[in-house]
Amino acid sequence: MQQLIEDLKSIPGVIGAYVYHPEEGVRANNLPPLFKTERITEPAKNLVKKTAAGRHNFHDLSEIFLNFEESAILCRQLAGTNYVVTFRDPDINFNVLSMSLNLAMEEVNSRIVTRKFSAAEAAPPPPV
Repeated sequence: MQQLIEDLKSIPGVIGAYVYHPEEGVRANNLPPLFKTERITEPAKNLVKKTAAGRHNFHDLSEIFLNFEESAILCRQLAGTNYVVTFRDPDINFNVLSMSLNLAMEEVNSRIVTRKFSAAEAAPPPPV
């Protein structure tokens, strides 16, 4: 997860990002020190709720995008119930960020599948 947000931060115009899990809270964070963990948890909860509510009406909703005068926020669900939230300049090319997120998500998802497959091989067979 940390590698994912470090990769996102390397995109010009991205201020930082964090990964949020509804039950565990902030799992990884590379935002500037101004953004304390306690202060970014509540907005993440609200973004997760808005994403869930949006999916009731738009089943293919993949991300929430909020645009402000000085910055923009993008929230997208990763594998499982993790969400990545990025803070960026409003002038950044949204398509580049979206494409980078898609590639990063493919990599994260493939790692998760590989870990599950390895764990299944390592597990002893069930008793007969």
